[in-house]
Amino acid sequence: MCGEIWVESEPERGSTFRFTILAEVFTGKYQDLKETSNDTAYKNLSEQNPLAIMVAEDSPINQRVIVKMLMKMGYRPDAVADGREVLQVLKIRHYDLVLMDINMPEMDGITATMEIRKLWPATEQPHIVAVTAFAMESDRETCLEAGMNDYIAKPVLKKDLETILMKCSGVPI
Repeated sequence: MCGEIWVESEPERGSTFRFTILAEVFTGKYQDLKETSNDTAYKNLSEQNPLAIMVAEDSPINQRVIVKMLMKMGYRPDAVADGREVLQVLKIRHYDLVLMDINMPEMDGITATMEIRKLWPATEQPHIVAVTAFAMESDRETCLEAGMNDYIAKPVLKKDLETILMKCSGVPI
């Protein structure tokens, strides 16, 4: 978010955590903000691009945000909290798309992706998209080398998610 985060700490006194972000100043009234809500800006992509989607994210807040965004687009995603759960659920149900966090407990997203690519035939493998706070080009390369099809950075933006959904369903962007 074009900002910084740092800590100022003094032994036996405590710590102060500070951050800065780049944000727009809103000068209107709350009512105006409510009227310009972008909920209606979500396209119902599921009608033209039906996909079975799994969200693999260990943070309950991040998981909820991504699931809510997908639901506003007409999808009914399933959610799991780690790579082991991804593998267990894939044994039961086929998914077209897995939005995979990289850093999860039990089994991380890179390891889970390599296992999926090893265990399932190519025709039964889901499209796997890395969802991570690490936005360095080398991180992207690591994800792609592990067998992921694509990569989006956190915080997940609606336009990035729409682009991924269109790519996954083969719709020209």
